[in-house]
Formats: sequence, structure tokens, C-alpha cells
Amino acid sequence: MFSPNTAGSFEDATTSDVTPTTYDSMYIGVTGDLALENGVGDVVIFKNVPSGAILPVRGYKVMATGTTASALIGLND
Repeated sequence: MFSPNTAGSFEDATTSDVTPTTYDSMYIGVTGDLALENGVGDVVIFKNVPSGAILPVRGYKVMATGTTASALIGLND
């Protein structure tokens, strides 16, 4: 079971296919898909992420294309 560290900072995550926004993990407020791009340009779509989930993944961009989840909060250590 994942036991996240306490986030040192957090903010509403804005989706964009252009603007980088790096977070150490993501809180999903409303169920849906979450598309993240890593630092080398690969995009992965996490399908049907439930509301209230915290994904312990570092993304370089929270992509607008492919993301249907909403009320996203980016968490940083």
C-alpha cells in the first residue's frame, strides 16, 4: 500500500498540451482519465482514476488531450 509523504505545497492543476507543470503526485477530485507526459515526451493515460485517489507519479505536463478527470490538485514534496 502506498503511503505518501506529506505534501509541502499544492495547487490547482491546470491541464495544457503545451505548458509544463511538474508535480510529484496528483490528487483526483472527480473520476476520469488522467493523461500525463513525462520528461522525455511519452504520454500515458491513467484510465478511470477514481475520485479521491492520489497518484504517486511525477508528470512533466498534465495533458488537456486525454484528460477527463477534473478537480485536479498537484502535490509537491
